[in-house]
Amino acid sequence: MGPLIAFIAWTVSSYACHQMAKIFLTNVSFVTSQVTPVTVAAALTVVQMLFCWLFTTTSWETSVAVLDEDRKIVNEKNERITKRYRVALVMHVLSTFLTNWSLARTEAASTLAIKLMEPLVSAVAQRVWHGDPLSYSVWVSLPLVIGGAVVFVSDDPLSVQHALSAGVVLAMGSNVLLAVRNLAIKGLHSQQLNFGPRPFNQFVTCLLGIIVGIAVTALWRLKIIDTVSSLAVTSLLLSGAFHVTYSLISTSVILRALDVVSHAMANVIKRVLVVALLYVSGSRSASGVNAAGLAVAAVGLAVHISQCQQPKALKDTSTQKETLSPFGLRWPPVPQNTSLLQEWGEFLSMDYAHHPFDTNRLAPTLHNNDEVVWELQRLHVRVLTSLLAGRRHAMLMDFATYENKGDPAIAAGQVALLKRLNVTIVFSCSTGLCNDDNFKKAREISKGYNSTSLVILMQGGGNLIGYSVLDYTRKKILNLFPDFPTILFSQSIWLNKKKEAHLNVCREIYSHRENLTIFLRDRQSLGLAQKHFPGTKLMLMPDMAFGLGRVPRTMPPTHDILWIKRADGESSGYKVPELPTNLSVYVGDWLKWKTNQGTTPMETSFLIAFNGLSFLQRGRVVITDRLHGHILSVLLGIPHVLIDNPPYFKLSSFRRTWTAGLSNTVLVTTGEEALDQAQKLLKKYNNYLPSVVPS
Repeated sequence: MGPLIAFIAWTVSSYACHQMAKIFLTNVSFVTSQVTPVTVAAALTVVQMLFCWLFTTTSWETSVAVLDEDRKIVNEKNERITKRYRVALVMHVLSTFLTNWSLARTEAASTLAIKLMEPLVSAVAQRVWHGDPLSYSVWVSLPLVIGGAVVFVSDDPLSVQHALSAGVVLAMGSNVLLAVRNLAIKGLHSQQLNFGPRPFNQFVTCLLGIIVGIAVTALWRLKIIDTVSSLAVTSLLLSGAFHVTYSLISTSVILRALDVVSHAMANVIKRVLVVALLYVSGSRSASGVNAAGLAVAAVGLAVHISQCQQPKALKDTSTQKETLSPFGLRWPPVPQNTSLLQEWGEFLSMDYAHHPFDTNRLAPTLHNNDEVVWELQRLHVRVLTSLLAGRRHAMLMDFATYENKGDPAIAAGQVALLKRLNVTIVFSCSTGLCNDDNFKKAREISKGYNSTSLVILMQGGGNLIGYSVLDYTRKKILNLFPDFPTILFSQSIWLNKKKEAHLNVCREIYSHRENLTIFLRDRQSLGLAQKHFPGTKLMLMPDMAFGLGRVPRTMPPTHDILWIKRADGESSGYKVPELPTNLSVYVGDWLKWKTNQGTTPMETSFLIAFNGLSFLQRGRVVITDRLHGHILSVLLGIPHVLIDNPPYFKLSSFRRTWTAGLSNTVLVTTGEEALDQAQKLLKKYNNYLPSVVPS
């Protein structure tokens, strides 16, 4: 269903539902004088819920756990889903009942008009739910919208007491319940829960509707029921049918595409149209004062909307202009895609400390390299700023100086990020020099600081659990600085079946460390960490090499295809197919692409990292089975093919988590597929890629 069609169907079905409900509530009072507003509203709600139960179904994937999660973890996740689903269900029933009760007490137009406040109520609920403070726009727009709505709904606008009738209060209560419902449903969407129509045979459904219609008509013609009763029954059934229709569209189409507050804003537009339809079709007329009240409410909404169009996250960037990193590379500016920034405004302003596992919601939807790198750097800056909490001194432990170009690139990205945040590195040691003597020096240096001024940082990479010597080094660091906040930068977990005993050691090293925060760079690794490291703060965060920013080509390519093929234990063992004779293809690993040593370990790390960037620039396109062949190609903007490495799936898990939307990357599993896709990339981007230098 397209967005315009969905919105029109949502508006029409909402109008029809509330109009039919009002007709039922009006006519049932003529049938019997024994009913009260609350009882007739309850009866209407029961019928509407019966239609929801008959014609909708819900389902979710119960196997949402990542690889190797045990049944206990799966059950815990499904329990959380079930609880949130029950909250959404209860809120839906209660909000429907309050809306119907409101309709029984006041005009349908008044009930819908007071619901213009829903965006503000949703904003308040979302802020409370997420723990964020309310913005000034809420405090300004809330009284405008409420005051304007009160004047608009009142038959006697000069009487505030009349305007604040029980019906209006009930409609306000419905707003609150709907906000909670939508927040719960939005959370369920991220857990792969689906609301949808129950599968029925269309012929049987239509036949059932026709039979019910004929039965009601026959009872009326036989004078078994009078005209008023017939109208009441018909409107009751139609209200149920339209209720389930607009509820499905609202929760399954509109709310899935928008955040909670944007959904409420769309609801405003819908309700303004519905109120207009009700005025056109009803007997109620609006006075000039009523119109003035609506105008005031509209001004309040305009204030709120204008503020929402300026995502708060933009304030976190040091500048909206393109800037240079400390190393002359390019930090992408804020995207000029206004609609994207507006659509993701709530996510961009989110406090990720309260949502540590939802950080990748935006990145996989982005399609070009600048936007992806901007988003991943934005997360680095925003999260680390929060965790540093004003600290301006750091120790950087265990940075890489070996020829695997990816790990030194991580170190360079970490240093670039710290410079961006004006953090001074007061001590650092490379992997080979993180020994007892240097740890003693670090301990002495730390005595000049306290836990509010110094943070301990450990190198990211892909070696958590998989490389035992590095885990033991981290154990020493954690035990040496137990009182200082410590961050283990973005890691992948590599589970080697031969190291089950070491896994138990790692559980002891990394579990129940209240001062430790571990960044996991893909969702598969996050799931494993959640299983094995209880009691320690975990966050889903991108690889630290993205701290370098975008890298321009500084040399022309020497080959059509540069193929990185690793030969260690993380390789899947795929075969390189016969290479075409009309293309220049280089196959090899960058471990053998030697780098000159620097005068210090940090200089050596940077030389290796930038040598890796030069290595990749030798190809017009790249094929890689190394994760950082992918990451550095993203920074360079080089079209490339990733070959996954089962059973570890390091590349596909990272790509699925962060870079799935990039249009110039392809994921494959075999050498034949890789070569075929690389040739397609050469053809697709031929006019944009530099030519190979003559041999």
